[in-house]
Amino acid sequence: MLEFPAHRRAFLAGLLSIMGSKAFAQPRISEAELAIFSTGPATHALARRLVHTGEGRTYQLFTAMPRHPSPAGGYPVLYMLDGNAAFNALTVALLASAPQLVLVGVGYDTPLRVDVNQRSLDYTPPVGEEPVKDPGRAGRMIGGADRFLTALTGELRDEAERGVDVNPDRRAIWGHSYGGLFALYALFARPEVFARYCAISPSVGWHEGRLLAFEQAAGPLESAKDVLIALGDSERRRGDNSPPAPSPRTMELVERLRSKSAIDLQSHVLKGLGHGATMAASLPLSLPFAAA
Repeated sequence: MLEFPAHRRAFLAGLLSIMGSKAFAQPRISEAELAIFSTGPATHALARRLVHTGEGRTYQLFTAMPRHPSPAGGYPVLYMLDGNAAFNALTVALLASAPQLVLVGVGYDTPLRVDVNQRSLDYTPPVGEEPVKDPGRAGRMIGGADRFLTALTGELRDEAERGVDVNPDRRAIWGHSYGGLFALYALFARPEVFARYCAISPSVGWHEGRLLAFEQAAGPLESAKDVLIALGDSERRRGDNSPPAPSPRTMELVERLRSKSAIDLQSHVLKGLGHGATMAASLPLSLPFAAA
């Protein structure tokens, strides 16, 4: 057997340790506890079910239906991406803050808070005519946002709203990170499908700022849109060694949207929060925004 000197063995052990813990480490995704389902909120009835689409995809729909009768014109409804994680963060108090708001979490058939591969495909804007392999992450596909938007506003919406008195002029969408990227893509590509857009810590720099092409190609809005963008003041992206700060690209987007007369923009920089923490922290802002 080939033997190395002690100092070489120590070096190799340290190198392997670094490679195992950093170079090849994957973020650990925790399970969704979904405690809200065991608390029995007084304002909403909760349910969840699997939905199979015509393209062979499986989604898990989480719903919170108001117990209060619908207002004139129907309930407002908020579609929440990463539904497993979104409903994992819901509390009785949050639901009580929007007692007439229908919440629909669009998640995946997994016990985890997020499904990184499926959200990567569904939430990222097209980079060609068909989805492609992610060059930076083996096993993932990207560029399926257009297909997902069609399913979200078609089969999934039909299933979620069946038998529910929803106001079609008061639909809103909420997403965090890649989900926030998707919400903005929907705003630029098909603004008519939602009235309100909540983009939380949106990944606007994804794929060298691919979103900008859709923003620049967007035509004038035919009706006013309400947009909420929130991000942390201590955000840091993978591979970015600069001091934590609000994303400069997101702040530039905020200023561009603020200049558009057809967009009523709310923007919030959440103090002391990094990228991951903004998801739950945004809900006290997002639910009343969608319900208004």
